[in-house]
Amino acid sequence: KGLNMLRLSPHAPMPVGQLRENRISSIKLVNVGLKTMDIMLLAEWLKLNTSVTVVDLSDNHIQYDALKALSYALTANTSITSLSLRGNPCCEKPASKLSREMMLPITKAYELFAKALTTNRTLETLNMQSQTIPIDAFQGMEMIDLSVDEAKYQGLPPFH
Repeated sequence: KGLNMLRLSPHAPMPVGQLRENRISSIKLVNVGLKTMDIMLLAEWLKLNTSVTVVDLSDNHIQYDALKALSYALTANTSITSLSLRGNPCCEKPASKLSREMMLPITKAYELFAKALTTNRTLETLNMQSQTIPIDAFQGMEMIDLSVDEAKYQGLPPFH
């Protein structure tokens, strides 16, 4: 029968059986202590799922590396219409005194995430709460301002 429940953190059991069988429409793992490795596992399941439309991962400990995993999931997934990452370190402005070498992985993560946003045709709402993704992450695209409650997409094609 296979794995039916996966515990991503002490407070976040993930119903992988329901994900695998496309019997779940919403994943709300708010403030449960998720970290990057948890998101990497979840992203693998989301690549294959066709029933989840809402993913709320707000107020966890998700770092920039998790954006890469979510990027691949968003590129493959054809059902997610709403994603919230607000209140996570990946949504905070990087320290201005980081060296170029330390900024490179962050910029690469933003580049990959931006590419996923432009190729995904189902995502309608992205909440990263008052984060403006740096322009240099987009190589030729206009600024994307992800502010307060809803994402404001500027210079990106509509998500249809």
